[in-house]
Amino acid sequence: MAQLEDENGKLRAELAKVSAGTKEFEILSGVNKDFVGYVKVQWGTEIGQLTPKEARGKALYLLEAAEEAESDARVLRTLKEVGLEIPVVFSIAGLIRADRDKS
Repeated sequence: MAQLEDENGKLRAELAKVSAGTKEFEILSGVNKDFVGYVKVQWGTEIGQLTPKEARGKALYLLEAAEEAESDARVLRTLKEVGLEIPVVFSIAGLIRADRDKS
């Protein structure tokens, strides 16, 4: 009976997995034999497992970093377009990032 429950748990875990990535970077949801959810992250040969709470935190961090990258690029392009020299543009970028890190 225990073996059947273990096999049933494995089957449920496999059925609960939802792919959300590519071969290079893959994120899968799953449920273990105790019906606890987890998130598996694989990048190449590196594999990790997170709790759903940890995964949400990392996802928010990734979204924030993506927004900052686009915002920084937009500001830097504008500063370059108005005629500031590249060293000055990157100096300002450093100041913006340092200010962002304070919050």
